[in-house]
Amino acid sequence: MNTGNLLTPPQPVFASLAYRFLCVLLIPILIGSVFSANADHVSEADSIENAIALRQHDRLFDAIDMLKRLKELDPTNVRVNLELAVSHLKTRQFDEAEDDVADIYAVAPQMKNNKRLKKLCDMLDRSVKQAEAAKHQLSGEVTTYRGFDEITSEFPYFEITEYEDYYHVERKSDKVKSKFHYLAARLKGEYRYTPAEQFNLFGQPTTVFWRNRFTYFHKQTQGDNSIRFGFTSLDSSVFVLQKKKWALNARLKGKWHTYEGERTLNEQLLNLNGSVLFYGARIKLGLEHKKDHLNMTIADELFGQDNYLYEQNTSITTPYARLSYRFSDNLMWSIGTRKRNIKADNPLIEGTVTNYNTVLRYKASQAFELHLKYTQNDLSYDVVDVDNGLNSGEMKKTLTFGGGYTFDEHWQVGINALYVDKTFYDDFGQDQWKRIEGFVRYRF
Repeated sequence: MNTGNLLTPPQPVFASLAYRFLCVLLIPILIGSVFSANADHVSEADSIENAIALRQHDRLFDAIDMLKRLKELDPTNVRVNLELAVSHLKTRQFDEAEDDVADIYAVAPQMKNNKRLKKLCDMLDRSVKQAEAAKHQLSGEVTTYRGFDEITSEFPYFEITEYEDYYHVERKSDKVKSKFHYLAARLKGEYRYTPAEQFNLFGQPTTVFWRNRFTYFHKQTQGDNSIRFGFTSLDSSVFVLQKKKWALNARLKGKWHTYEGERTLNEQLLNLNGSVLFYGARIKLGLEHKKDHLNMTIADELFGQDNYLYEQNTSITTPYARLSYRFSDNLMWSIGTRKRNIKADNPLIEGTVTNYNTVLRYKASQAFELHLKYTQNDLSYDVVDVDNGLNSGEMKKTLTFGGGYTFDEHWQVGINALYVDKTFYDDFGQDQWKRIEGFVRYRF
């Protein structure tokens, strides 16, 4: 008789089978958990790297969205918070960046000595101060001019000779040349408001700012027939832009001209334009609408009147386009065209002006720069309320050249030269205008 078997209690067969089944069931679950944890870790790393890649490709708000999702999964992840702070800083969301830094300090107090975090905090402090200072910007400049003009006008006239039984009509031309010196002054002031933080538009950081300008210009010729004239203008513009991508602008402007102390011409202007950067070139398209009101007292001895009041209203609509390209930091070239559609009353005139212009700017150094501009205007018009109508036109070509030397942030001196050639159609004459002027400018 085997007493050992009698003394050993019988094994619970069912429990043993249940234990073995449980082990078989749990082992895959445990192995899966390990792999799942590793997979989560890899996915998180990939997401951080993807967020950094998005930021490097200027998709800042997409990067922020991805990092925010990662932060929801693991609010204590220092790297996620750090990259989120950098992205918020780059999009000028300073309050959010400060919150991200505070979260890092809360979960990892030892990070206070981290060099990268210290550098980020310094950049954040500077950016906040600069943004607050840049919210409201006031600037201005005063420029004085001393110049010389020479204007030559050649025009046709008819000489009539009376004979006994007929009149002899002969077409001749005459030329009048006038020269005069002048003094001029211009005052410009500007106020600009820029919100401290950017906003998200199409997943990209977008800036908006509001600019207002005031200009006063006065000019007086010197000599026997001294005259004085000038203008005052106010304009306000709103800009929406994404840096190095595109920009939109809406502008309102009013301008009031005076001649010998009398207000002669009032202008109101609305301008809408947009530009986009394409392969290093900036393409700009716009539409401008302007209304002019001329109100001028004219002396007319020919009709036996000492003076009379002449009034005219003009409406001008101008679509335009411009292409500019910067070859380097020192050299920039642009070309543009405009099509002005003109309607005026008293008399009723309809006309168009086709404009072509090109500008070349060269910055020889930080202090010295040059510019050259050529403009061509082709005007054609019809006087509608005249019997059988009357149509004519003119071709005007303008070449300007100038340069300036900047001493410091305040003082600049320079010289400008201008040549204008205007030819009237149908052999009605020609005007030439030459100018040379020097200027001194103070910015504040």
